[in-house]
Amino acid sequence: MKQRVFLLSVTTTIVCAVALSTALLTNSLGHSHAIVRTVTAQAATSPRSYGVVVGSTYYGSTNQDVYALNAQTGALLWKHPTSTLAFLLTVALGNVYFVAGDAYALNATTGAVVWKSQATINSVPVALFVNNGVLYVEAQAEASFFSALNASNGKLLWAYVIGSYSSSFALVQGVLYIATYPFPALCAVQVSNGSQIWCHDYFGYGGVSTPIVTGSIVTVGYYSDDGSGNYSYEIDAFNSSNGSLVWQSQNVYQLGASQGMIYAAVAGSNVVEALNVLNGALIWKNSIGTGNVTQTGDIVRNGVLYTSNSNNEVDAISTANGALLWHYNVGAQRLIIANGVVYANIGSALYALHASNGSLIWKSSTSGILCAVSVKLGMVYLVASVTNNPVVYALSIQTGHLLWTY
Repeated sequence: MKQRVFLLSVTTTIVCAVALSTALLTNSLGHSHAIVRTVTAQAATSPRSYGVVVGSTYYGSTNQDVYALNAQTGALLWKHPTSTLAFLLTVALGNVYFVAGDAYALNATTGAVVWKSQATINSVPVALFVNNGVLYVEAQAEASFFSALNASNGKLLWAYVIGSYSSSFALVQGVLYIATYPFPALCAVQVSNGSQIWCHDYFGYGGVSTPIVTGSIVTVGYYSDDGSGNYSYEIDAFNSSNGSLVWQSQNVYQLGASQGMIYAAVAGSNVVEALNVLNGALIWKNSIGTGNVTQTGDIVRNGVLYTSNSNNEVDAISTANGALLWHYNVGAQRLIIANGVVYANIGSALYALHASNGSLIWKSSTSGILCAVSVKLGMVYLVASVTNNPVVYALSIQTGHLLWTY
């Protein structure tokens, strides 16, 4: 069931954040590929980093410290001890930002403390990123809230209480679009002052997928549970400025978007559709693969929609006409695309596939729960939770062989 897939994605992400006390590797200083709570590529930031490669340095954290390594050799450059679990980190403006009870900024070159925030984060941080000189922290307790801090000195600028849990968010052109569960809503917040612009409350129980902003339209996938095991699905398109409903498509859930199209899967089937983002009109539809299309790790790149299905296949679909280009018989909890290679993660295994035809390049396995995958400096970096401790693996991009671990 789609609802189970969504909750598994959320649970896995939170487990990794808590177990590793670090956050999602980025392919550059910006584009991340988290399943949930992600900043869109338009924001050019990383919301969740279980380790970050900047220049020739790898930054990460353990249950006891924040550290910097030579990204090519794994040699330790510096470490900063923490008095409590260090949740999440991100690197920007020459600083390493992390949360360990309070929010901190360290000098990225030396590890020296730049500032410690006056705003205490009293619950579990689940997202951390810097955008336009502002450090954003999302934390969860009985509900979620966003805090915005001046990235230069740690001064609290504003805080926004969500009132439920954030399943995902997108930051686009100064507006933070927040989707929530299990009490579903989509809210738009002005990042300059934290004021709410509009909020669409679905009422009832369910969840809302990652918002996708295309021009003046913001779309989300929504599922609801009537309490007796019956689920319904829809895609809703809202006016991004005032939250008014523009169009709605029933019995489908959102996969991705590009070139003025929203890609959707028909619930409980192998049918994929492309809808016009302005009015929801059907552009094309096709039956793909042999199993029900899922929503874990979908990504659109260079005219291809990459997704997975319930029969453990990774599918590559043409966004022009919906034709199946290739499939590979392995399920995926997350997909990333880098340098013409599709990296598909399932459990503790990572598969590297040719993006052009789906053929296997190599397969590698780690111990524990694989929480993050990144490609940088001609290497593949993995972070896994091994007995609730983070382990970093650096692999050869050509062969998948282990180069170093920390």
